[in-house]
Amino acid sequence: MDRRKRGTATAVENTRSTRASSKSPSRRSSRNRSPARNASPARTKSSASQRRSGRNKLTDNDTASETDDSKSEVLNKVSIRVSPLKLDKEGIQKLVSKGRKTPTSKVANISSEGDDEVASLTAKYLNNKQNAENPTPSDLSAKRSYSRSISRSLIDEEWSQSDGSEKNEDPIYGGRITRSRSKTQNVLCREQSLAKDAAAEFGGSIGATFYIILLPILCFSVQYVCSRPECNIKAVRPEKLKLFSSYFTLESSYIYIAFAWLVYLVSLVPYLGVKRQLAQTTSSKDNVAPRYFNGFSTAVAIVAGLSIAEYYFKYPVFALIYRNYQQLCFAGFVYAFVTSIWCFFRSKYVPVTLWNPFAKSGRLVSDLFIGREVTPRWLNVLDVKLLHRRIALISALIFNLIFLSRNIKFVSVPSIEAPLTNLEIVAQFLQSFKFDAVSATVSLLTIANILDALVFEYQLISSYELQSEGCGAQFLLHYAGFPVWTSLFAKYALQHKITGVPNWLLVLISIVYLAGLIFKRLANELKYHYRVYPSSTRSSNLKTLPTFQGHRLLIARYWSYIRHPNLLGDIISVISLLPLLYFRFAWSPLVVAFYWIAVYVHRASRIDNRMAQYYNSAWTRYRATVPNSFIPRVY
Repeated sequence: MDRRKRGTATAVENTRSTRASSKSPSRRSSRNRSPARNASPARTKSSASQRRSGRNKLTDNDTASETDDSKSEVLNKVSIRVSPLKLDKEGIQKLVSKGRKTPTSKVANISSEGDDEVASLTAKYLNNKQNAENPTPSDLSAKRSYSRSISRSLIDEEWSQSDGSEKNEDPIYGGRITRSRSKTQNVLCREQSLAKDAAAEFGGSIGATFYIILLPILCFSVQYVCSRPECNIKAVRPEKLKLFSSYFTLESSYIYIAFAWLVYLVSLVPYLGVKRQLAQTTSSKDNVAPRYFNGFSTAVAIVAGLSIAEYYFKYPVFALIYRNYQQLCFAGFVYAFVTSIWCFFRSKYVPVTLWNPFAKSGRLVSDLFIGREVTPRWLNVLDVKLLHRRIALISALIFNLIFLSRNIKFVSVPSIEAPLTNLEIVAQFLQSFKFDAVSATVSLLTIANILDALVFEYQLISSYELQSEGCGAQFLLHYAGFPVWTSLFAKYALQHKITGVPNWLLVLISIVYLAGLIFKRLANELKYHYRVYPSSTRSSNLKTLPTFQGHRLLIARYWSYIRHPNLLGDIISVISLLPLLYFRFAWSPLVVAFYWIAVYVHRASRIDNRMAQYYNSAWTRYRATVPNSFIPRVY
């Protein structure tokens, strides 16, 4: 019994000496060196001899008795000697029942005398703990050489899902191990970098200021020039521009405000549209709620109401709108700019974690221009961004319907007393109204494009515009001028008769325009179905590219040839109308066409830049698979 006590005391002393040596300054200073260079042969030998002597003294006096006293004695020894371990109750019972001993050193060099299972688990635990505390230069170099693209993607995913809480971690950021900054600091630096890049897309604060000022001036100028009989800038009378009534009238302001509120009220009826859940955005952590996409039903209700007032109650609604076309354009820009200021100050009452990360630069003009919120809600019910888009589409639809109705004129046809066949009745009806073919074609094609956007409004939940675009001055001013940019070609064809256009050319223009529209809709429909129903049979057969963020990039069908087939469809539709200028040229329609092409090309560039920042290496692989934006093997 004395020999057993002396052995236990020796084991405890060895354990304490081993712990003291592991915490010594020399041990800490040698952590960055190789274990082979740290080892001291003399000390290793002495430690090993002490361990063997202590173990031999204990094992010589072990007994196989199962009495309670021996169990408690062995349990006390085990608790002293394996203090670094966190053993569960079952593991301790195994040690007690077998009467085995665990190693005393943190370097798990366990002999075969003990239990093999417990020895292997203990050795694995101690070795992993020692390696974590004392990494070798080879471990550090392996950590640094870990794929830079993978680490950047993982950090960006961590940024996109972080809640802003501070955690002291050591993320690999940009291929370098950052230990001096917390996670919150890294997220803030990342968001500031994104905000600067987003502001640089439009030339920073200076470019945003010029955009806010010049876009309304350009939009007002192109439609004002074409309101003259010659549609030429030389025909503009400067004295007219000095009149305040050329820009603003109370009548036009009342009309626009009443129309906007009418759209608001009709949009509140949820059963007129399609209910869809907005997907989680890549740039905002907004608690997205289901939305009712009732743009088409809202447009039908408003147009039907205006038609009843025009033809049943004989109130000249269409003539009033046509007469104030120019002033309504100006009122739309003022309303949009005021709304952008309201959204900017409203964001101060929204948690910063719900802000648009691309609008956190801290610069007033840049953040106002980009928009601090992605999906702001008025009275927590109406989506402000979606409603302004709906106002723009319905306004453009009403303008083109007015141009079409003013183009068609009914004439009286001499009546025939003799009974007529059905074919003769149809021929007489066709002879009863006259219209200009060019103006009617342009108006009908534009109406088809607007109706397509209203009918398939629910597919916006998979679009960049609704998911990632901020509700700022840039978005609101663009849609404030949308009715003018969309209807000006039809207005030009109505007021300045384009003659000499052959019918076959009108048919060809219609085919190309509709082909671009159909191509855009097919591309958007495929993307929408894949993002909303990724587990369906149709989506599972599509070719995709995985990312480290858990998403998959679509590279099937139209999306396997170019990166933006939907925008290419819009560009085709715009270009198809340009041959009409050959028969009567004017600068205003040409400027409008160039404006739309510039908008689509710039939007594609912005999407590519933001997706590259979010997906990193996955986007690089995607660009290698689909290298062109609009034209395969060209651009």
